[in-house]
Amino acid sequence: MGKNEVALYICNINEADTESLLEKYGFSFEKERLMRISRCSNAKNKQRLVATGVCLYKILKKYNLELSMTSYSEYGKPFIPNNEGIFYNVSHSGAFLVLAVSSQPVGVDVQKKAPLNEKVVDKICSSSEARLVKENFADRFNYVWSLKEASAKLHGDGLANGMHRFEIDYSKKDPDIYFKEELFGHIKTLDFHEDYALAVACHEKFNIKETVIVEEVL
Repeated sequence: MGKNEVALYICNINEADTESLLEKYGFSFEKERLMRISRCSNAKNKQRLVATGVCLYKILKKYNLELSMTSYSEYGKPFIPNNEGIFYNVSHSGAFLVLAVSSQPVGVDVQKKAPLNEKVVDKICSSSEARLVKENFADRFNYVWSLKEASAKLHGDGLANGMHRFEIDYSKKDPDIYFKEELFGHIKTLDFHEDYALAVACHEKFNIKETVIVEEVL
């Protein structure tokens, strides 16, 4: 992978067969995932955990990485220790899972279409940003949320300490991210489905090298 490139993999996990996939690929999962699966009583959440593990395992192998090598920060961001060349981040919403692989730290978020929730806007945006969002993006709330969460996931602790800390410059096609009034990163968005918004964030300007859309779990 070249410098400042991102590859996106979009997988439909809605019809994943949880038990057969777990039996076939469970050996490849990281310890944290196996623990969460064993404790999970909700069938849909268990399906998501297993299907995500399968997608990660198969895609990371393309980069000569093993999912079992993955560790997690105290805030839950995945990383591969002693690896400085490849970074990844994952998101899921509705039927889809999205994996972003990059040569630099990356955050990704996918959001299913949802009506504007002003209370949530006030929570995740600064006061000036909230006014702009309510006036201009009332019918694209999932777009706003994806920008904010991708920014927070790039930072690594943003979800725990508040997405309102990241301000988005909505005037640009590829928005800039500001953190504590300083330029923090850059975002690209992708329209892959009319009911979903997808955003990718990196510190340095980047290109999306490829987008692979998989109709079912690999």
